[in-house]
Amino acid sequence: MNYAAGQFYLNLVITLVNLIFGVYVIWTNREKNRNARFHAVETRMSKAETAVDVIPEVKADLKKLDVRVIEAERAVAAMPVCANHHRMESNDKQLFVRLDDLHGDVREMVGGVKGLTNQLRLINEHLLKGGK
Repeated sequence: MNYAAGQFYLNLVITLVNLIFGVYVIWTNREKNRNARFHAVETRMSKAETAVDVIPEVKADLKKLDVRVIEAERAVAAMPVCANHHRMESNDKQLFVRLDDLHGDVREMVGGVKGLTNQLRLINEHLLKGGK
């Protein structure tokens, strides 16, 4: 019997078993770590859910908020609508009145500038003709 060949094959089998065992250990540790992380996340989520469910004030506040949102939607739907400006409120109407006043003031300024331009043109013509 060849002792060296037997030792070689025995070392080869032991190495393969160790490699397979190492891969198995790595695989199971990964799965354990992954499961532990999922379990930790699930635990935190369930604690948060129970904390929210336990607080009755939060539920009452949420119901009040829902009611306020519904009332606000109804109020917006009931507002009068202008074809050019969509929804109108009293503040919007005041704003449009001020804009109209400003527009009139701008028209006055434009008229004044046109008058000044006309006078300047006449003065230039007068000076170009030598004051005649």
